[in-house]
Amino acid sequence: MDPVKRQTIVSEIERWRNSKLLPEHYCDFLLNLYVDEKEVTKTKDRNTAGTRSPFKKSFLIFGLISLFLVCSLYFTSFHPVMQIGISVLVIGIFYSIGMTYRKTKPLHAYIYFGIASILLLFVGELILRTNDWVSAPTVMGTVAFSGAVWILIGIIANIGLLHFCGWVCMVMAYTWLIQWIHPEPQWYVLQLYAIPVFVILCLLGRNWRLTNRMNGWLLISISNLFFLIPEIYGLLFSDITRLILITVIVCKLLSVTIIVWLLLRKPKKKAWATG
Repeated sequence: MDPVKRQTIVSEIERWRNSKLLPEHYCDFLLNLYVDEKEVTKTKDRNTAGTRSPFKKSFLIFGLISLFLVCSLYFTSFHPVMQIGISVLVIGIFYSIGMTYRKTKPLHAYIYFGIASILLLFVGELILRTNDWVSAPTVMGTVAFSGAVWILIGIIANIGLLHFCGWVCMVMAYTWLIQWIHPEPQWYVLQLYAIPVFVILCLLGRNWRLTNRMNGWLLISISNLFFLIPEIYGLLFSDITRLILITVIVCKLLSVTIIVWLLLRKPKKKAWATG
């Protein structure tokens, strides 16, 4: 028989087998008429593997869900070292899966990155409360560590939103640090803490913009947040007149605009006269 026709018939029989149009032994009988014994054996093995693989996947998923539920229910009763180890393992797995799908399935990657980032902050707070480690330094350290990880993952995966959220955490931790050192800080004290960080981040953003435009602009924007920490703190926690603080914010934003323009503008080349 023509090999092309034989292959067509074999494919049709395989389709009948997979769709259960004919019983298994009828399909084997028909295959024996058109192919030799070795090919029939290979076909059976392939079909058996295909039918078993869904069961293996289901069993694996069931096992992972069971393990997750057990760890969730008894997480607070584990030793602190075990709590930290499990947290690092689970969060690392989510970040690794996100990195794997970053180029092929961006939406899936963003979901995994989001789950891992939320877990990092939530589990850190849970570990502190479970072990009675809650204090100003530990909370600040947890928020700062979460922000640093978000910044790192945001840079590596080129996710601007995650990078920005990481810096927001750093701003919060820095503000809490100032308040911890100075319970009732004066306005000029806050300026002394905010202005140096603003200058450093603004210069770093200017240089970074040459190699990575998005991250450079993002760092410049974050430097503005640090620059406005005294006024934001004053609006939330001080008795300074709001009109004065809003006026200062407007003046600062205008000055920042001028500074950024001066830093980013390209110097004009001088034309030398000849002759």
